[in-house]
Amino acid sequence: PPDIDVDAWQASLRLVRDASPARLRLAHFGTVEDPPSHLGRIGEELRRWAGLARALDRASFLSALESEIGGSVAEGDRERVRLAVPPEHVWLGLRRYWELRGVLEREESRA
Repeated sequence: PPDIDVDAWQASLRLVRDASPARLRLAHFGTVEDPPSHLGRIGEELRRWAGLARALDRASFLSALESEIGGSVAEGDRERVRLAVPPEHVWLGLRRYWELRGVLEREESRA
């Protein structure tokens, strides 16, 4: 599975925020003119989705993520989001994060 380290991501977000950039240029998504707001939102969303991956089964997590993409991403950008951040990879990476910390047991299909 993809390697997602929530703690390392949060530390990276803090480093970027502490550098006080005037804008961010994101691969696949263009320029962000309000970095503090964007970085704060990313950190919050990462914590929220990590918590959902811990609490939900695969089907429920993927359904929630698809609902989020459908409800908060502009219609023309949805497929680009799914390609850049495949929902299944998000699930696998966040589950692995919790498994490596001993919070969740490893799923049999990947054991």
